Amino acid sequence: MHRKKLFISTLIAILWIVILTGLVRADEVTIKITKAAVVKPDTLSFPNKILLKFDLPSVLEGSRIDYAKLRFKSDFDSTLKYMGIMVHPVTSDWIANSVLSDQDVTYNRAKLSFMSVKQETLEADLDITRMVKAWVKGSLPNKGIILRSMDKPDEAFNITPLDPDMKAEVQIFYTRPEVKK
Repeated sequence: MHRKKLFISTLIAILWIVILTGLVRADEVTIKITKAAVVKPDTLSFPNKILLKFDLPSVLEGSRIDYAKLRFKSDFDSTLKYMGIMVHPVTSDWIANSVLSDQDVTYNRAKLSFMSVKQETLEADLDITRMVKAWVKGSLPNKGIILRSMDKPDEAFNITPLDPDMKAEVQIFYTRPEVKK
C-alpha cells in the first residue's frame, strides 16, 4: 500500500513538473483580418453592422481549439461607459470592402458571443472559441462574423484599425493532435 501511494505521489509530481516547465502547452497562431464590410441598416434593424472574415490556417486541422479571441478597437460616440457588442457567425457569402444592406447578409442569431467595450480604451477582446471550434470541426461554414451593437438601436460604431494594414486580429490557442508512433 505504501509503494502504491509513493508511486501515485511521484507520478503527480512528475506531471506538475512537466506542466510547469512548459513541456505541455498550447500552440498559438494570430491571424490578421483584412477583409471587412459594412452593413447599412434597414428601418427595423440595429444600425451599422460590421462584417469581418479570416481564413483558418491548415495547422488547425485536427487540433483541439483551447481558446480563440477576436481583438479590435471600436470607435463609437456614446454617453455610455460601455458598449455591448454581439457577434454572430455569417451564413452567406459577401464581398469585402463593400457597403451591403441587411438583405445581402444572413447570419446565425442563435450562436453568438457578447462583449462590452470600454469607452476609455475602445479596445475589445472577444471570446469566439465556440465559433472557431465549429469552423475547425466543419459543423459551421466559415463565412466570417458579424458584429452589431446591442445597447442602443440608434448607436452606430465602427472598427478602428489596430494598425494601417489590419482591421482586427484573431488569436487562437490550440493543442495539436497526438502523433501516433
